[in-house]
Amino acid sequence: MIRVRHETSHRGQDRLQQPLRAPRSVRGGKATVAEAARNVACTGARPLGITDCLNFGNPERPAVFYQFREACRGIADACRALDTPVTGGNVSFYNESPTGAVDPTRSSG
Repeated sequence: MIRVRHETSHRGQDRLQQPLRAPRSVRGGKATVAEAARNVACTGARPLGITDCLNFGNPERPAVFYQFREACRGIADACRALDTPVTGGNVSFYNESPTGAVDPTRSSG
């Protein structure tokens, strides 16, 4: 079990760890890779590489493309830190309905 502590910013605003799917966050990409690496390490093995699956809305919209770019940056940072290359994966764009785009989602294994 892991205890996540509550933090307070210097302005007094409450700041909790952002959800893993939060837009404009490199943390989500890093956390996705770290979780997959932990799952492998728990079996006694060492992660040698990852495959990813990324789902986003319309990349022609600047905000969506920014979310995608930041997720890729987080994944790349984590892979460099763990010395695990991305060996394959899937990216799906245009995941939208009339009410808007899906929340950005990423997974790796």
